[in-house]
Amino acid sequence: MTNRSPTASSDAKASLRREMRQKLAALDPVTVMNTSRQVVCRLLAMPQYRQARRVMIYVSTGYEIDTHDLIRGALAEKDQVCVPQFDPDHQHYHPCAIED
Repeated sequence: MTNRSPTASSDAKASLRREMRQKLAALDPVTVMNTSRQVVCRLLAMPQYRQARRVMIYVSTGYEIDTHDLIRGALAEKDQVCVPQFDPDHQHYHPCAIED
């Protein structure tokens, strides 16, 4: 067990986030698109997803796995679709239902 200060831990997280953003930005857009399709297809094939009436999906940006088509499909098929919404007063995310 290491005794890291909160500042050291948050600095390490910030550094890791910067590094990951740089790596993601360097990816070829075609690779991102193909990988997104593969991930979405695997999710759609899962019995847990197919049986779910309510789902929570993050809204992708930049070079993340593209979730926009997944969200559109879920809105058409599921009873409820939520996305994470950040609450700055409490510094955490909570589900926010969307309709379109």
